[in-house]
Order: sequence, then C-alpha cells, then structure tokens
Amino acid sequence: MFSQTYSCIDVNNRITYSLPLNAILYTCPISYNSNCIIGGYRQTNDTGIVLSKTYLDNVVWAKKYQSTQKNLTIANAIMLPDSSIIANSASYAGKELFVIRFNNNGNVIWAKKYNLNIPNTSITGANQTNNSIKYNNNAIYISTVFGSSFTNQAYNTIAKIDLNGNILWSKILGTNNPINSYLSDPPLINGDTVIITANISYINTVIDSMATVITKLDANTGNLINATKVKTTPNNYIKGITVLNSHLYQNNTIKLAGVIGIQYPFFPGGISPITSIPFAVNLDANCNFIDAKYFTYSGANGLEPPPDFTSSLNNKGQATFLVTNLTNQLAYLLNTDSNLNIKRTRVFYPNSVSNFATERTFKTDDKETNIFGFNYFNGSLNRTELEYFRINNLAQINSLSCFGVDTSVFQSHNFSTIKSTFLWDNQFTGLLTAQPFTLLSVPITLSKQFICTQSSICDTIKIQGSTNHCLSSPTATFTLIKNPQCLRKTKWVIDTTAIKIISQPNDTTINVKFLQSFHGYISATFEDCILKDSLFIDVSTPKQSLNLGKDTVFCPNKTITLNAGNGFKSYKWQDGSTNSTFTAIQSGKYYVTAIDSCNTIFSDTVLVKPMDVNFDLVYPRSICLYDTAYIAVNSKLKNYLWTPSSDAIKVNNIIKFFPTNTTLYTITANRFSGCTLSDTLLIKVIKCPIYFYVPNAFTPNGDNLNDNFKPSISGKIELYQFSIYNRYGQLVFSTMNTNEGWNGTIKGMRQENGVFVWTCSYKFKNQEPVQKKGTVLLIR
Repeated sequence: MFSQTYSCIDVNNRITYSLPLNAILYTCPISYNSNCIIGGYRQTNDTGIVLSKTYLDNVVWAKKYQSTQKNLTIANAIMLPDSSIIANSASYAGKELFVIRFNNNGNVIWAKKYNLNIPNTSITGANQTNNSIKYNNNAIYISTVFGSSFTNQAYNTIAKIDLNGNILWSKILGTNNPINSYLSDPPLINGDTVIITANISYINTVIDSMATVITKLDANTGNLINATKVKTTPNNYIKGITVLNSHLYQNNTIKLAGVIGIQYPFFPGGISPITSIPFAVNLDANCNFIDAKYFTYSGANGLEPPPDFTSSLNNKGQATFLVTNLTNQLAYLLNTDSNLNIKRTRVFYPNSVSNFATERTFKTDDKETNIFGFNYFNGSLNRTELEYFRINNLAQINSLSCFGVDTSVFQSHNFSTIKSTFLWDNQFTGLLTAQPFTLLSVPITLSKQFICTQSSICDTIKIQGSTNHCLSSPTATFTLIKNPQCLRKTKWVIDTTAIKIISQPNDTTINVKFLQSFHGYISATFEDCILKDSLFIDVSTPKQSLNLGKDTVFCPNKTITLNAGNGFKSYKWQDGSTNSTFTAIQSGKYYVTAIDSCNTIFSDTVLVKPMDVNFDLVYPRSICLYDTAYIAVNSKLKNYLWTPSSDAIKVNNIIKFFPTNTTLYTITANRFSGCTLSDTLLIKVIKCPIYFYVPNAFTPNGDNLNDNFKPSISGKIELYQFSIYNRYGQLVFSTMNTNEGWNGTIKGMRQENGVFVWTCSYKFKNQEPVQKKGTVLLIR
C-alpha cells in the first residue's frame, strides 16, 4: 500500500516481472513507495547479481552486475537516508558475506566481501539469504553465521561498519555443544545496545530441544553485555522454537516470530526443527514471558513443510506469516493483532507453487500491507519470472487467482516460555576481515505484466442519522456515506458505556441501542486513514415538565433571559423563535412550547411585571450648615448603598445625611438579585443666621396657634437645657430637645393664667456657652 493525499489512496497489485536469464528474483521493500527487485543469475561464463528499482511498482531502472564471485546473489537491500542502497548476500556454500553500496541510480559506490579468519569455516546455508543489515546512526550493522565443517561448531558473527564498508568492530560468539542454525534477522538497536537473536539446537538432548539466545552487545565497542536463553516450557507437542524475525518496540518489549519445533519420531533426537507451524511470543525488556501463541492448520491435507516459510513484524506489534501448502498448491497470509489474536487469514493461489521459493524479504508495514513474491523459471519461454504481490489489509474478497479470499483455517493455541542465563563458550574480536571486489554494471530489461490491480480512493466520509433520541425508543440506525471507490474498512467509534452496536448489516451501517442518556459524539473513520467524521447526538430520558420559573419583575435598563432547558427536540416561543432561551427586553407575557425527543409536547408561561417601586426620592434641596437632611426610602428595596459613603446613617427606612458643604449623593438599592435601582440628589448647604429668641407670652388654648412655649433657635445647637418654674419656685417643665416645648400643664393639670420663670443654657457650634433667664405670661 502506498499513500497519497491524506494516506487514503491505496493500490493492490499482482504483477509478473520477467527477466531473460536463468536467475532467482526476490522483491525487497526499501521505502514506503519504492521496492527493489533483487537476485542473482548463473549463465555460462557470466554470473552475477540483479538489482532493479521500482517506484509504485513501476520499474525505474534495472541492471545486472557481472562478478567473478561464483553463485553470488543479492538477498536483501535497505535504503539509507541519502537514498543510496545497501545490499548484502553470501555465495552459496561460499566463505564470504558480501555487502555492496549502490547510489540511487544503481551505480556501485563500493563492494566488499567479509571473511572469518578461522580455518575451514564458511557461511551456513540457512544464512545465505539472511535479512541481516541494519542502519542506525551513520553506521551499518551486518550479521551472519559461519560454520565449521570439521568441528560442527557455529560462529555467530556481527560487525559494525561505516558507510564506506570499513569495519569499526566485529564480534564472534560460539558454542561448543549446541548446533547453531542461524541468526534471526535483522539486528536490533536500542540506543547504545545492539541485540541479536541466535537459534540453537541440542539434537541429541530432547529436554532442551531448540531454543533462542538473545544477546546484548555494546554498540560502541561490540563488548558483550549479557545473553539470555529463551525456550518453551515442557510441552507434549511443542519442543522448541526457531526465531525468524525479532522486533524491538519503544517500550523495550521484544516480539519474536518464527516456527515451532515438534515431536517427530523419525527425526534424529525426536525433534524436527523445520515445520510450517508459525508462532509469535512477546517478551518484556528483560526477556520475561508476556504471552505467546502458535497457529495450526485444519485443512484436510495439513501443511507441508514449506520450501521457505517466512514471517514479518511491524511497529504496530502485529505478526504476519506467509505459509505455503505444496499439496493443495495454496499460500496463506496469516495476520495477528498486537495481542497475537488472529486478525485475518487470506488464502490465494500462486501461478506456480510447485516450482517457487518465497523470499526472505517478505514485509508487512504499519499499514498492514504485505509485499512478497514467488520466483520460478519459465522453461517454455526461457526466462525467470517473479510473481509479485502487494496486498494490503483492505483488499476485498476477490478470487484465489487474484488477491485471494478470507478463510478461517488457522486456530491459535497458547504456550509459554522460560528464560535462563546463557554463557557463550567462545568470544573473538577482530577476526572478520574486509576485501574489496569488482562488479561490472550491465543494463538489462525487466518486463512487467499486470495480473490483477485494485485501487481504493477514500476522500469522502459523512455520518447520517438522527441527532435527537429518547430512551423510551432506544434503538437507532446510523449510516456512513463514502465514495464507491473506497475499499477501506469502516471503524466506528462509540462510547460503549452508553451505546451498544446490536447489528452491523454492512460496512457502512450500524444498528445501535442506547443504554443510558448520552450527550456526545458517534465517530467513524477508515483503517489507517486520517479522514474522520463525527455526529453529535442527544439521547435523553423522557421529559417530565417544562418550567420557565416564577413570575418576575422587569428591571429597568436590564434584560431577562428565559430558559426552557436543554434536551428538547424543538422549541417555539410566542414570537416564533426556536432557541431554548429567549431574551425579554420589556415587561409582558411570555410563553414557549417545546417537544422532547419522545414527541411529548410541553408548554409554560411566565409574566414579567413592570417595576413596582418608584425610586424617585424626595429630599430637601437645601439645609443650613450643621443641619441634618432626612430621606425616606422604600422598605421593598434592600441593600441600600450611597456615595460618598461618609456622614450618613440609615435608621429603619430613613437615611440621615450630615453634609458640611453642598454634596451630590448617589443612592442604590436592590429590588431583587441582579436588579439594582439608583437615584442622585444634590443637597445644598447654606450658612443660615444664628439667633436665640424667647417669646414673653403664649396661649395654650388648643387652637394650634402659640399653644407651646419654647425658644426659637436658628443655628446648630451642641448643648441645650431649657427649664420653667412657677412663682413658688417649683420646676414645671424641663427638656434637652430644642424641638420640644411646654404645653401649659403640670402632670396633666392645666395651669392658670400667670407669670412663669424660665432658664436656658445653650451653646452654638463653634461659640461659647450661654446662660439666659426670663419670664413668660401664660394667657388662656
């Protein structure tokens, strides 16, 4: 699969590449969009390697490289950041590991062969086409296994070379007792640590059977850090594991994939290290067991041991296996999720199963695209053919002869592993030597013919369905609109605590049941695609009522927001507006009708009355200096405040102001929360004349004229004592209140006409105290 806009345009291809040579061809993914067609050829007096670069499965260039190195072939290739290509190989039954660097146009930059400086050693057969190259941090790591024909020992070799092929360090690890088969590919890099996985076998010891050794080396020096042996726990069926691939993840967990060893009575030691039964195991950073599964086939004929069983691991934690059955001429793609559950199995029919070899560079990327091929020689046309496959996970059911059909012939089974410390018997450094060799480039023609092709374009996504729902009718249907060319699977994203998918008639339709009230989104997207659509839905319980609140009073210069509440499907106010709220800007009668998600109709009315308080205060426009201004206020208003806030007090419903100069006051009060009324008043302070005058007669006869006797005073009195005596010297009246006078009675008894004596002590503000005395004539 390759990506264009939004990573949502995909292509599945099944192509025959042909070469007019007796050769072997592999396909090797080197980047997201590019692949290499690689291999070797053996002609009379003409041997060498084949390399071709494709972009989106179209041939960009193709070359063969003549060499004096016999039986040489390219087994693997990777692309460096500068787009140059590094390829590795080993000659069959030869002694050397070959590494070649090509530029982006296929021109040779350098070619070197690496030999182990130990007598009678050569690369073991299982490692001749090993995927053993790893690029990291401006260095290349290569690995292989050299075997000794005399001692039956295996030498696990790993080296770090620079970008010119020079050896920076090399490390050889060997054992005296077990037989080492081959290294899992490729090396793993974790910061300053290099990890290699070696398969070992104890042919004559059934107890240990087969195991794998995970070895950590210092990436800067090649020094050994530690080694851990991982093997299966005792099992009547499984007798060991052979690891083909290993992968390191960001959390430092390791996944291993390969084939299991099983009990075979006719095999030496009773154990068969070669089977077609795939497995995958998850280990933590310290090689402790997390989980593991192996997968068996339930077909009538069973799986024959494949000529080249292969597997692949991606960054999503998924394992994919390519398994072939020579009996019924079928091939199987088995894909698991990160938890090793079977996700999908596809069976298809290659054109020539009986005469093919699958390639070691089988690749499954993070978008679950499988790239691989089958190689065979077409004798009738005297040419080599590579049947190339690009099958991504979205490929629809087609036919056995194209992209295959889904099947369920595999079953998964759990097993477990244990670990122990492993000690390598032999450790050598510096025994790997490098020597350049020559390659002569010759252009060739690599022909291409499509068998099947399939395109998927996903650039439209839209969810359709009702947005309002009621729990009294808890089911609903949602559909997805996508363009017809989109073959990606739809991924529905729902809140499973509130919504349950009860059926899915097809890829774009779901029938759901609501489990509880819910206010949120249903979303849909496509696998490995950023396109997404979301639909907000409101799932409500049936409404019980609608309440606009109590009648209220309209506050001047304010608005009132009337709220009918959320959760109704529709609203209609007295003016025809349809929001859940209404803003009243004046007094009046307001009402709303609402329909809930269950189609029940509710209505309510509220009366907004005019303001019932007049805040136009009555106050004295002027007062004399040192006098008090009295302002009566309304008891319906609360929280009276005034500015300036000094020289005033409130007693009951009276505010007393004591200005000493002309002052503008602002008074505020609340009718209710949020409704504040205000008024301003200007009180002038004037300097009035100061005097003290006492009349000499009064007539308390009840005619409301001159009925009380008291001094007439103008000015601010600070001290005051007024007293009246009869002719016998008896006190008949006394007061300290300037507003209080004598009404001509003593204890309620009316006094006769006569002369009475008065005395008064008083003091005007800012003046000296004064004492006066006089007489008054009572006349009836």
